[in-house]
Amino acid sequence: EADRITHRYPEGVAVVPTGIDATRFPFTERPEQFRVLFSGHNWFRKGFVYLFMAAKFLEKEHPGSSFEYDFNIGRSEGPPVRLPPLTSSHGFTNYPDGLFSPYPPYVNIYAKTSVAVLPTLEDALPLSIDEAMASGIPVITTPHAGSRIVDGKSGFIVPIRDYEAIAAKLLYFY
Repeated sequence: EADRITHRYPEGVAVVPTGIDATRFPFTERPEQFRVLFSGHNWFRKGFVYLFMAAKFLEKEHPGSSFEYDFNIGRSEGPPVRLPPLTSSHGFTNYPDGLFSPYPPYVNIYAKTSVAVLPTLEDALPLSIDEAMASGIPVITTPHAGSRIVDGKSGFIVPIRDYEAIAAKLLYFY
């Protein structure tokens, strides 16, 4: 495949990612209450279950910690996505308005966020990571995010499906 691309475009290929309007995501001071945000369309593919497992792990291993979670799950089409009932019994908050785009109320959600987590299994260019970074929020994600996270600087890159690594990085920011 690479040979076909090189042959067809001998001068090279540039990757031009989609972008966001960073002016819509102003930097705000982080809230006193530690809040974790998951934001994504296809929550199975975006690794939601691994953040949920990390939350359960932290609840068990660090019972005195006080984490709040916002699970912002939506789709560009169709009705709002509802989380499984078990999440509401764990004090999780859901903003299922069915739209995932860089417009309010998402801007308001970022303003209340301490760290964004997208433990995706596959994603070409998740806008939620760019939105969080524009808001000054550190990000925990995986190598499969196709993002511009610099590991250890603008956030952390953890192995896919590794809920304990997610939990360790959440504790780092806590």
